[in-house]
Amino acid sequence: MLRPVDWQGAPFSKLDVLPKNHRPVTTWPNPDQAFREIAEAIRQVAMEMRREKDNSGKMDEI
Repeated sequence: MLRPVDWQGAPFSKLDVLPKNHRPVTTWPNPDQAFREIAEAIRQVAMEMRREKDNSGKMDEI
């Protein structure tokens, strides 16, 4: 979430929000810290997805 918005009730309101504290980036004293947290969370999800993909391929080989 970049700026404060009223997203409650929107079709996408059930999605996870980054930064995890749900605090809009523009309200952080140092927005770079918010962007770092977002980048780290995206990297973690990407790594988890890759592990799942790698593991599902191994199951096919058995």
